[in-house]
Amino acid sequence: MAAAGALSNRWLFWPGVTVGFLLLLWSLSDLLLPFVVGAVAAYFFDPVVACDLPGRYHASTLDRGSSAAD
Repeated sequence: MAAAGALSNRWLFWPGVTVGFLLLLWSLSDLLLPFVVGAVAAYFFDPVVACDLPGRYHASTLDRGSSAAD
C-alpha cells in the first residue's frame, strides 16, 4: 500500500509539470511565434501546392526511378 506522502506527491507532480511547461511556453513566446505562424501558413497553403498543375508529373504516372532519371 502506498504511503500518504507518496500519494500527495503524485497529485502535486503533474500540476507542477503543467505549470512549468506553460511558464516555459510563455517565456519563449516571442521566439516561438514565427514558427507557429509558419506552421499555420504551411497548413493552409498545402492544398494550393499539392494540386495537380498542367505539365507536371503526377505521382501515378511515373515510378520513383524513372522520374529521378528525367
